[in-house]
Parts: sequence; C-alpha cells; structure tokens
Amino acid sequence: MKLWKKRLKGWKRMTKELFIKAEELYKAINSLEKVIEEHEKENHWVTVYTPNHKDNLEFGWRFSDKLVEKLKELKDEYEKEFEELE
Repeated sequence: MKLWKKRLKGWKRMTKELFIKAEELYKAINSLEKVIEEHEKENHWVTVYTPNHKDNLEFGWRFSDKLVEKLKELKDEYEKEFEELE
C-alpha cells in the first residue's frame, strides 16, 4: 500500500479523479520536502536542472532562501488541500 493511502482513510471511496489528484499532491509534497530538507542541511543552495540547458543553474544563497520560503508555502498549501480530500 502506498504511504499516501495510509494518510487518507477514505481513499477507497474516492472517485478516479480524486484518487489521481491525491496521488499527484502527495508526490508534489514529497518532492518539496526533499528540496527543503536538502536546502536546510546543506549550504542553502538550490540547483535547478532543465532539459534544454546543458549545465545546471545554481542560485545564490539569498535567492535560494527566498525560493525555499515560497516552496514551504506551496507545500503547506498542498498539504492542506491533500487533507481536505478526505
């Protein structure tokens, strides 16, 4: 059983659309948590990889800190939305 199903007791009664939305939200929350965790335990750097850019893009600490603040807000928003699916 996937971890997100354990968090939502009513997942068996979900429509297909809600099921897909819950799975997507959970994946987004996990990705955001990993980026935030790495940012906080490392040197406050965020690196972005894009398919059309041969090198990675590294942002300075100031921009990285602001970006992570916004990512935390987004994670909170997704978590609230995820919990409301029940």
